[in-house]
Amino acid sequence: MAAELSVKEAEYINKALSNITPQKIRNWFQETLELLGENVSVLKDPSRIFNMDETAFFLNPKGNCVIAEKGKHCYGVSSNNDKENVTTLITVNALDFAPSLTIFKFDRLPASYTKVAPPGWGLGKSKNSWMTSETFFEYFTNVFYPYLLGKQYKLPVIIFLDGHSSHLSPQFFALNIKLLLYAFIPTPHIYSTHSMWLYSIL
Repeated sequence: MAAELSVKEAEYINKALSNITPQKIRNWFQETLELLGENVSVLKDPSRIFNMDETAFFLNPKGNCVIAEKGKHCYGVSSNNDKENVTTLITVNALDFAPSLTIFKFDRLPASYTKVAPPGWGLGKSKNSWMTSETFFEYFTNVFYPYLLGKQYKLPVIIFLDGHSSHLSPQFFALNIKLLLYAFIPTPHIYSTHSMWLYSIL
């Protein structure tokens, strides 16, 4: 008997994610334990385990299906370019959210934006609204680390983030050593909890 078919929208899976195996996941956890060494006890405190991941929110997303008169065109007019977006870096630990960062396409950030932003939320700017090593470093030093001190988190803490070049700089790793923070670059999307639950909802 032939299977019933239906039209579905294919979901994108990148090559790194498609190549993940159970053994690779087990190896990654073992390597993390070995790298932590004497500080492995950090993993027993969920408040000290952080994950950072970013995504682009398009200001003019594709339209949804609507009910309209048959034979008539249906348009939605937007003043935004269909590729224009803002980038948001979401930061969470195993207990709750930490202040995050949103990057806008501006040469100078309007004062009105800072007035309506959530308390402690980081705001940045770049020429194309994408993350850069400079904006990530500024977020880390001006928002995230002060948040840790204000909440009196016990150091060191662990930060899992992807290997995007926008996150990496000599200054960033030097700061991590100075402040007793551990930044881990996991195998792509093995530990990307954001992609699995938060961004899939959005």
